[in-house]
Amino acid sequence: MVQEHRSEYPSLWAAVVSIAAKIGCSPHTLLEWVRKVEVDAGVRDGVPHVNRKRQVPSPDGYGYTAPLLQASVKAQQMKNKRSR
Repeated sequence: MVQEHRSEYPSLWAAVVSIAAKIGCSPHTLLEWVRKVEVDAGVRDGVPHVNRKRQVPSPDGYGYTAPLLQASVKAQQMKNKRSR
């Protein structure tokens, strides 16, 4: 929606502010979505969504990636089997 109406506004930010008010979200959130779409489309530099690893929150609040969590669980399972 922002891309379709971008030419009607003097700047990207003006378009984002106007459209965010109409759809009921924060302009900053909408701008973040627009930037993610631009990265995914190759218009903006960055890591496309399909190449990002899913973040899994950790109990201590630091976060770690899903593959790391899977490796950790597998290592713990192997350790438990050896101790039996």
